Amino acid sequence: MACHAPCIYKRDAARLERRVEILESGLGLEKLKQAVEVEKRGRLNAVNDRDRLKQRLEEREEAVRKLKETIEYYKDRLVWAEEAAEKEKASSDERIRSLKKQAGQLKKALSDAQWRLEKVRKDLAKQHEKELKQQKASYEARIMEMEGKYQAELAEKDKRIRLLTEHLQEGVSGKDGKNPGEGKTITIEKPKTDSTTSSIPPGQDPNHPTITNNRTPSGRKPGAQDGHEAHPRKAYQPTTVIVLPPPREVLEHPDDYYAIGPISKQVVSVRLVVEVTEYQGMKYRNHKTREIIHSEFPEDVGHLEVNYDPSIDALATYLHSVCNVPYNKIQELLREATEGNSLDISTGKLADLEKKFSGLTGEERADIAERLFRGRSMNIDGTGARVDGRQRQVLIMCNKENVLFRMTGCKGEKAVEGTPAEEYQGVTISDSETTFTRLGGKNQRCNIHESRYLKRASLNTPDLTWSSRMREFLQRIQHERNVGLEQGKRCMPVRERKKTSSEYDSCLILGISEYREHFPELFRNHLVRSKARLETCAERYGIDTDIASPAGGGAGKMRKDCEIYPEMPADALNALIKDINLLIRLMADKEHYLLFLEDYSIPPHNNDAEKCARTVKTHLKPNGGMRSEEYAGYYADTASVLETEHRQGKSRLVKLGEVFGRSVKAIKEKMAEGCKKQKALEATIPGEA
Repeated sequence: MACHAPCIYKRDAARLERRVEILESGLGLEKLKQAVEVEKRGRLNAVNDRDRLKQRLEEREEAVRKLKETIEYYKDRLVWAEEAAEKEKASSDERIRSLKKQAGQLKKALSDAQWRLEKVRKDLAKQHEKELKQQKASYEARIMEMEGKYQAELAEKDKRIRLLTEHLQEGVSGKDGKNPGEGKTITIEKPKTDSTTSSIPPGQDPNHPTITNNRTPSGRKPGAQDGHEAHPRKAYQPTTVIVLPPPREVLEHPDDYYAIGPISKQVVSVRLVVEVTEYQGMKYRNHKTREIIHSEFPEDVGHLEVNYDPSIDALATYLHSVCNVPYNKIQELLREATEGNSLDISTGKLADLEKKFSGLTGEERADIAERLFRGRSMNIDGTGARVDGRQRQVLIMCNKENVLFRMTGCKGEKAVEGTPAEEYQGVTISDSETTFTRLGGKNQRCNIHESRYLKRASLNTPDLTWSSRMREFLQRIQHERNVGLEQGKRCMPVRERKKTSSEYDSCLILGISEYREHFPELFRNHLVRSKARLETCAERYGIDTDIASPAGGGAGKMRKDCEIYPEMPADALNALIKDINLLIRLMADKEHYLLFLEDYSIPPHNNDAEKCARTVKTHLKPNGGMRSEEYAGYYADTASVLETEHRQGKSRLVKLGEVFGRSVKAIKEKMAEGCKKQKALEATIPGEA
């Protein structure tokens, strides 16, 4: 605005000079007035133009100021962005260097792992080669030992043959009334009775050797080896979770670490806690009738001042009936495991638990008996139990999913009276006891029992080969049956069954020929004694002439066994007689030993019943027998239900809790029924008001 002022003043001076000239020239007043008005308007317009220009100038100055501020802001932003870019670039470079370093470390670790793997492979190859050499040396030593043994046996047999030949040439075999060739070429060892040849458990074997650990140390660390999957302990559902704080290094340098995943460890503990719920009420007396009433207790509360929850009854019964813990030990365990609020239960209460369980499970035992009766097959066996100082019998009836024990006072047919086995028409599996073999529509004999007796026979008379051949035959057909079941077969084909039957007969014919050769009179006497059993198979095995009439004795009478071999020890003679009877039993009951080939669902052994018998024996051992026949029956009832639950894959402890949970309701129902009977009886008495 200052630059335009001189121009305006010059213009105004020019105008004034012109006006003076006009006045001097004598213009009129009107023109002068017009000129003055024009001048005024010009001045006014000039002032207005000046204000507008001034305002425009201010606006432009304000716009310039704002533009400068914007330029400064963007300059600051540019500087900040450049600094951030520099920092990001430095961080990226550091990250790249770290990743490169990690990649180098991983590459080195991979190389080390490959080297270690190759070393382990070479070590394993060397170890395997070393083991092969050791096995080869062991096998060679074993072969040399066996060859020496066989050579010694052959030399001994040659010596026996030579002596026998000389003996026969001298004619000595006909002296003293003995049969030729009898007892001269056969060796009878002292009978061996242990768990492998009889029903004696392994723990009662005389002078049983200590089982040594023949495993050679491998030198490897425990746990999963390289290349094998680890099998850690089973994890449980946590009841309490404690979240741990980060390590001190992470808290101090959080930018140096980042989370890669959770890690957890569990501490499992078990506590036996006593929970006591006390219900308190008030007693009231009617002042007129003197009747006493009290607050009504819940239905699950018993009638005694102190009642035990079904969980305690279930635990105590499980410890006694399943774990075979005596009552006094259960009492000590519950007392010592519940310190603070010690649980002290009398042994009388514990002894009545099986009685209570037996009374509450009548329907379960009836269902077990019905399922056994309707089953395709039933395993039957018996075992001895000492009750009140006397020997009693426990009858066992079972199949794959059901078990029923019955305490009986005797053996024989009376023992099965009133049981599902009495009228059973399916297939029974048992040993050779006559009481059990007569039960059921068909009977499958236990081949495992006979295998033990065959092993005993091979040990008693090692020069006779029929027993070892028969034992191998029975084991082989049982294995074929197991393989057939795995392959989905239902039975052995008819052609193979006939072939198996012929092989069975050939083993027995070999035994007949060996006993005829070495023990003719003794063998013939026992054939005659078993004439009734052998009539159906005498022609098949060629013994019809042997059982036609008594042999020996001169006048048609059989000599006693001890008279035939007066110099043979009694135990060796008894063992020989058992072996002959075993052969007779296998001849007479052939169809009972091969019945399982017609239906693979029938087991060829009585192992299921033997396992149940072991349950009874292990219960009797720590408890020292049973006090009375009544409580022995309660144990049999309890064991029947619990063993059935176990075979069906269910929890026995849960079953005990469920059954004892019924007891409170059952007791109250019995008490209510007794009150009703008492009131009905009082109503029938005359004169009562």
